Amino acid sequence: MRSRANVVLPPSRLKEKRRKSRLFVAVGIGFALLLLMGGTIGVLYLPAVQIDEVAIEGAEGTSAAEIEHTIREELRTKLFAVIPRNNVLLYSDEAITAAVVAAFPNLSQVDLKLRNLHALHLKVEERNAFALWCKEDNGENCFLLDENGFIYEQAPVYSGTAYVRFYGPLQKGEIVGNAFLGKDEFRALLQFIEALKAESHIAEVVRIDEHRDVRVTCAGGYDILFTRDQKPEEILLRIQAAEGSRVLEGKKLEDLQYLDLRFGNRLYYKLK
Repeated sequence: MRSRANVVLPPSRLKEKRRKSRLFVAVGIGFALLLLMGGTIGVLYLPAVQIDEVAIEGAEGTSAAEIEHTIREELRTKLFAVIPRNNVLLYSDEAITAAVVAAFPNLSQVDLKLRNLHALHLKVEERNAFALWCKEDNGENCFLLDENGFIYEQAPVYSGTAYVRFYGPLQKGEIVGNAFLGKDEFRALLQFIEALKAESHIAEVVRIDEHRDVRVTCAGGYDILFTRDQKPEEILLRIQAAEGSRVLEGKKLEDLQYLDLRFGNRLYYKLK
C-alpha cells in the first residue's frame, strides 16, 4: 500500500488546490484590512479627538457667529463620504482658511490655530475703509476700498464727502473681491490726495479713464488733470509752481474750471 505522502496529484487538481489556498489567504487579508479600516475610522469618531469648540477673535462688524458657522460647515465635510474632518488628525488649516476668506472679503487677515485637542482659535482683522469705488450712475452705488484698493463690501449711502469717490474700470469679474488699480499705484494716489489736502485742495472725486488720464475734482468746483504715468510728487510740485506763476497771478485754483498738467512742462487752464 502506498503512503499518502507519496501520492502525486494530477496537475489540474494541484492548480485548483493552490488557487483555493490563494483565495483563502486573500479573503483573510481583506477581512483583516476591513477590520483595521473600520477600527481606524471608529477612532476618528471618538470624542477624544473631535473638535467641538471654535473661538473667534477680532470680529466686530462681521458677525462672529457667521464666521463660526462657516468653519463648522467645513469641519462637517467628510473624506470619501465616511471619514470625518472635524478632528485634530484630519482637519485642514488651508481648507478652513480658504473658506473663511472666500465668504468674508472684508477680512484682511485670517490666522487659524489649534488651541488644544478640542478647540480651534481663529484670529481675524477686518479691512478699514479708505475710499469708495462707485459705478457711473447717481454716485450712490458705491463700494468700500481698503488702503490697497481692494473692494470688499458694498457701502451704505454716505452724505457729504466722508470718503473720496473713485470712478474707473476694474479688472474682469465681480465687483466685491476685485481691485481698483494696483496696490502700489493706489497707495501712491491716496498719499497724493493727502498731500493735496495739506495744501488746502480737498479732493472729492477721482475719475480714471481707459486712456490713463486722471481727473481729480476738488471742493470748490475745479479739476486737476494729469496722467497715471506722472509721479505724484511731480504733479504736486507743478501745482505749487502754477499757483506761484505769473500766469495765475492774483488767481486761485478755485477761480479755474480746470488745471491741466498732462502735457509735459506746458500748463493749460480755463477760468470759470
